[in-house]
Amino acid sequence: MLTTAGPLRFARRYGLQVGRNLYRTMMASSPASPRPQKGEGDISAVFASLRPDDPVNVFPPRFAEMKRAMWNDGLAQSWKEVLEALEVETAHIAEQGERIIPQIPMAGCAVVKGAVPKEEAISWKKDIQKYVAANPGVKGFPADNIQVFELYNTRSQIRARTHPSILETQRVLLSLWHDHSGAGEARLDTPISYFDRLRIRFAGDAKFALGPHVDGGSIERWEDLTYRSCFRNILAGGSGWKTHDPYDAAPRVHAIQDLYSAPSQCSIFRPWQGWTVMS
Repeated sequence: MLTTAGPLRFARRYGLQVGRNLYRTMMASSPASPRPQKGEGDISAVFASLRPDDPVNVFPPRFAEMKRAMWNDGLAQSWKEVLEALEVETAHIAEQGERIIPQIPMAGCAVVKGAVPKEEAISWKKDIQKYVAANPGVKGFPADNIQVFELYNTRSQIRARTHPSILETQRVLLSLWHDHSGAGEARLDTPISYFDRLRIRFAGDAKFALGPHVDGGSIERWEDLTYRSCFRNILAGGSGWKTHDPYDAAPRVHAIQDLYSAPSQCSIFRPWQGWTVMS
């Protein structure tokens, strides 16, 4: 995600860090190049923070030109307004503490408890552990003591994705989306699961920690013009950011989210991302 603080001056002064595998692909590819076959990888291919000892890489110069092309004077006023609004919102969140999370209209995340009976969830976890023990060739990260497994379609994962309570939760969340174009190219009433890997976290572990991030593309949000159009009101500058509609699916349907075919990069529009927590 591009960070803009004093927008263009920041971009000129600081290089934006990217993961090693993605950097190599970006240097060798351009959006017009045929998509290469995605290589095999683990979750550390996506998050540079999981490989702190890797050399620091920065985006090629063409990305600075792309940001420069998006710049307009109104963005400075827009950024100032956002910072002022954040002062109020941040103070509210600090005052509320954890109480802010369940209030869906007030925050961007929610915790839904009790969707699956505890005994059933624990049985899923135990089945996964048995599968891993019986298949020592299973890959994951960290390689010497795996917590994130390259498993996508185990019996427990299928049971979690098809559990009636979880599907109903997804339907409720999907109902928040709409398509202003009226074309109806995206079905927003039918949950479809994206097969992702699984994690079994060690109690007290501090080694595996993902840095702040937003899934669904990175530089693609700005480089792909269709994806960029999702944020057109924000990029117009001034007070346009106040009319941004994050739940309009229309421009997202054809947005390209994986220009560089990086390992573990999803290529489809995902309305929501959530964790089914079993412990």
